[in-house]
Amino acid sequence: MLSDKLNKFVLDQKICDSDQDNNSLFIAAINGLQQGACCSRCILRFMGCTDFSLYGPSNKILEQAFDSAFPPTSKIQVPLCSVCLGTLQFAEQDEIIGPIVNVFEKKPYDTRSYCLSFTPPISVMTRERLMYFHLQQWLQTHVPELAQKWEDIITIDSKEPMRYLVSQQFTALSDRVFEPSSPLRITVVLEHAPSSDEHLFLTSTKKQLLVVRKVRKKGITKIVGTSRPVVAEALKNLEAEEARVLTTVPPVPSSEKCTVKINTLHEAGYTGGRYLKFSRECSQTPWCVRGKKLAEISVSECIVDVLQKHHQCQAVKFTTAGREDANVRMLGTGRPFYCELVDPVRPVLPAEEYAQMEAEINESSTKDVVQVRHICPIQLKDTNLIKAGEEFKRKTYQALIWVSSSVTDEMVKKCNDFGRQGFEISQHTPVRVSQRRAMMERSKQIHELSMVKVSDKEEDARFAVITMNTQAGTYIKEFVHGDLQRSLPNMASILGVEAADLLELDVTNVDLVWPPQSN
Repeated sequence: MLSDKLNKFVLDQKICDSDQDNNSLFIAAINGLQQGACCSRCILRFMGCTDFSLYGPSNKILEQAFDSAFPPTSKIQVPLCSVCLGTLQFAEQDEIIGPIVNVFEKKPYDTRSYCLSFTPPISVMTRERLMYFHLQQWLQTHVPELAQKWEDIITIDSKEPMRYLVSQQFTALSDRVFEPSSPLRITVVLEHAPSSDEHLFLTSTKKQLLVVRKVRKKGITKIVGTSRPVVAEALKNLEAEEARVLTTVPPVPSSEKCTVKINTLHEAGYTGGRYLKFSRECSQTPWCVRGKKLAEISVSECIVDVLQKHHQCQAVKFTTAGREDANVRMLGTGRPFYCELVDPVRPVLPAEEYAQMEAEINESSTKDVVQVRHICPIQLKDTNLIKAGEEFKRKTYQALIWVSSSVTDEMVKKCNDFGRQGFEISQHTPVRVSQRRAMMERSKQIHELSMVKVSDKEEDARFAVITMNTQAGTYIKEFVHGDLQRSLPNMASILGVEAADLLELDVTNVDLVWPPQSN
């Protein structure tokens, strides 16, 4: 019998010296809470009950059990609890579980677990404190010799039994299990407009426990300084006598139920791969200046839409191992990249679907511009490989250059001999990026440099092709043309000519094992 369990719970508390005193204290507390229009589940909270199975029966059955175990001297019947405003009182009803089920029908997350959290109305905090003041006074009036013992009881946060009740129901309906560490978080936000400003009486206390101010932003006036931690601290310092002067103790019951809003968020998923770019008119990400698009297409646009469709995620964040300019091709093995999948309904896909995404991208209308390789799932920790290798990985380039004098065999030999052993260059921040990069001098390593003539034809006499293997972060264009002698040595100084310039540039390799699974 539920009433027997309640009696046993009271006897087990033993906060008084004798069972009789213990029973007298709890009966007085229960009567006082009932007089304050407190629901049976909130009574259990104020009694410090951590056995959440006792909260399981409906509020009506629980109320009958209380009446049987501890017959009330008198009782106030109210439809809505004056403390929890019905949030815990009716937690098992459709007002909460129904909206959660509706969200999952629209977004059927591919996960077998979930984490559940609640954001009750901020007024519940205030009402709980005011009810505690009422209970203190009631006990001092009816059991004065025992009243102080109640200070040993710790009131249970309403979110804990609510989580238990709702998770029991949702698990039964969805075949998903509740796990605090689950990557899927469900947040139930409960709001109660009629009582939303009840805590503002704290601004009128003698010591002004709550300091608020109005801020106008974008034509909207907002009150700041009323965050939950701030209000909680103010209520902690509130004295019972002052509360009775400034507001009503116990709190006045409300007739209006809370509104419910469900927020869901799955931890980010990650997909990695490598991309190749065959066009000299394609930026890495959308390139816009003052609202005008300077490149018709970007690498990210060719990739993220396909991933977003398959993973059914809210957004995709595209990150790469370095970048090439819009007029530079990315060839060879391709450039490593990964995509962060924001709130994915399907965080990980079957192996064949990754191959399908790769085929969709490579066979799309942009197949002559961008293609991808090795699309696969990765872990968050894998993304550190791209970030950590930014300064130390190597890149290989091939460039068509122009020199101010005809390219001779001696010039080719001189370049190849100089570049065979590798060398260090000093580069100041390039003029072309000075408006967005800090002005500083950087030392970069050229691991290898070689050069060949384009041909022996007279019209090609001043053209050559160079191949370079460099430290990541080297400004290749500036190394070739010297950037007004801000990059030394440079191709002109190495070749012993007046000037050199870069005409076309390709990245042919980014030396990084990526994705890790494809190693």
